Amino acid sequence: MLELWSYSVDSRPGSGGGKLASNGDQALTNAMHFLQKLLSLALVLGMLLIGMLFALQNTETVPLDLLIIQLPERSVALWVLLAFSVGAIAGMVASSGVLLKLRKDLFSTRSQLQRKSTEVDKLRSSGQET
Repeated sequence: MLELWSYSVDSRPGSGGGKLASNGDQALTNAMHFLQKLLSLALVLGMLLIGMLFALQNTETVPLDLLIIQLPERSVALWVLLAFSVGAIAGMVASSGVLLKLRKDLFSTRSQLQRKSTEVDKLRSSGQET
């Protein structure tokens, strides 16, 4: 028989004991992760297909002049896809600083929450002893 509900005990102070958790919730979470990976794969494959079609349609060769250096003639599609790739990488590098700051703030907030939660638990237990 499939067990649909399980009782999990959380022994951390102030956690309220145990909670009723559904095994169906875990299955739903696993299904959502699978669906997310499947959609990501479909998106990547779709972008690769569009890039290949774009490259096949734009075969005219042109030189690229960067003011101080002139690069050899290559297809228009190659130059456009390279510019897109360089822009995507530059965007990721630029946003990494913000992401690192946000992660640091999240860690700091979580540790502050843990300290405050411990303090509240101590106050509650000292109030119950009197």
